[in-house]
Amino acid sequence: MDFYKGLSFSLDVGRRVRPSGKAITEVKSVGSLQPTAEAGQESDPYLSQRMNYRLSQSSADLRDIYDAVHQFLIALGDDVQVKELKHYTAFKRLKNFVCMEIYPQARTVTLFLKLDPTTLALESGFTRDVTNVGHFGTGDLQVTLKSMADFERAQPLMVRAYEGG
Repeated sequence: MDFYKGLSFSLDVGRRVRPSGKAITEVKSVGSLQPTAEAGQESDPYLSQRMNYRLSQSSADLRDIYDAVHQFLIALGDDVQVKELKHYTAFKRLKNFVCMEIYPQARTVTLFLKLDPTTLALESGFTRDVTNVGHFGTGDLQVTLKSMADFERAQPLMVRAYEGG
């Protein structure tokens, strides 16, 4: 049975004798059934979609952009909360104002900002209206960061999203 492959558990069994002289086997303690790390990764068909996996597969330049955005958004105020989820990282005050994803193969960091795209001049390859497009996270404006120069251009948009959220 492949389901049990990689599971480790401990079981302590003791023997006790009834007054009638018959032996009873009882379980004193049962350890937790915890899958080992290898078994969990082998059996997860969605591993490549997880943020931790994507970060581990990213180049140093891409991680620098990710870290710069992360630090910038945290520094916007004391009320910024960060929530690491399976598919994205959410930054929120009361509600999410930025959701961030990383794509190592495309070499991009993608931000979804809670801004109205109709109030901005959209730039091809940098900003995109995703109002009617399904995606992880919240926000109607997609910002694609491929370099630190893109990060510099996106900073005013992130500040507007923070102030609006």
